[in-house]
Amino acid sequence: GAGYFYEPTVLGGVPSEARLLKEEIFGPVAPVIGFDDEEAAIAAANATEYGLAAYLFTRDLGRIAVVAKGARRPRSSLRGVLLAFQP
Repeated sequence: GAGYFYEPTVLGGVPSEARLLKEEIFGPVAPVIGFDDEEAAIAAANATEYGLAAYLFTRDLGRIAVVAKGARRPRSSLRGVLLAFQP
């Protein structure tokens, strides 16, 4: 019925304190956040008690390894942080 559909949405410029980064929102929403260094990306990935998914897109395989090692919630390959390589 009306009101039960939410268009898939990509959000940019999301502040680090936004609730949708800390809680499951149960909707097709993808916040996009940039980081200047690996430490900031690791801190953001570990900033939720729920182990929500995070995605890292980079051309630097070394950066993937650093972030993967710092992720607090490893699952099958990496819990809480799902890493993708963009050639």
